[in-house]
Amino acid sequence: GMDLKRKVNRGEFGGQGEGPEHKSLKNYVLENCDRILSKATGQRVVTKECEMEHRLPSGDSVDVTGSDQQTVWHVEVKSHISEPQDIARGIYQCIKYAAVGKALERLKPKGRRRKVRAVLVVERALPKRLARMAAALKVSVFELKPAMQRALGSIRG
Repeated sequence: GMDLKRKVNRGEFGGQGEGPEHKSLKNYVLENCDRILSKATGQRVVTKECEMEHRLPSGDSVDVTGSDQQTVWHVEVKSHISEPQDIARGIYQCIKYAAVGKALERLKPKGRRRKVRAVLVVERALPKRLARMAAALKVSVFELKPAMQRALGSIRG
């Protein structure tokens, strides 16, 4: 019944594979990488490449990674079905991706090092407590509203 469906939807949580909501949001962010990063960071971003499931040497697989000559952006996405504890986990994942990304850059010759930024993209308004937590931890969170998704002209689903 209803209960079973709810459990299946939590596929986003704890890495038992991912639900269709998570997958479609990831695809959406990939397709609109520059526009979403530009809005999320408040600066014009034009990526050289944008890819899904970028592997870090820590064993993590980042939902979407965009990069240009100067900066690498690691994006964690949480769809509208994500529960608060899953979103909190996403905030910590961003901290981890940024830290590992920065460590990788330190291994490069000085002139080739890039900045590393992590962004959490969520599909619903962040609960106040989580917004405060993200701000305190300096994690950029971008709320992707349905109206914006429609405006960007990509029909999800």
